[in-house]
Amino acid sequence: MLTMTKSRPLKVCIYGAGAIGRTMGVLLALAGAEVSVIAHDATLAAIKNDGLQLMKDGKAQRVHVRATDDPSQLEPQDYVIVSVKTPSLEDVGPDGRLRRLHGLLCRCARKNPAQWWKQAHYWLCGQQLG
Repeated sequence: MLTMTKSRPLKVCIYGAGAIGRTMGVLLALAGAEVSVIAHDATLAAIKNDGLQLMKDGKAQRVHVRATDDPSQLEPQDYVIVSVKTPSLEDVGPDGRLRRLHGLLCRCARKNPAQWWKQAHYWLCGQQLG
């Protein structure tokens, strides 16, 4: 289990629930982290209803996470992973929404998502993708 201390799980907020954000959310939740997701509109509704799903080795892995479109509804986080495309970054931070989460901020580079995903999978799972 991913823990911050012996008494509580690591709190991770995923800001942006596209392919990379959803995948990281599932893997982190399966590893024991307490995952929250910030999403909007239809994506938010789908996550609230169905959770996050990842297909791995032909099997669906589904986790239910806390989902909101308002970061102020979340308690302070240990890590905040921003997984939005570059044009959407302006929507993420200018008004200080991320500062309210108090986490260590990690930005997922989107210049080459396939290359980034291979590295993220290795970091999260300890396995190299082909």
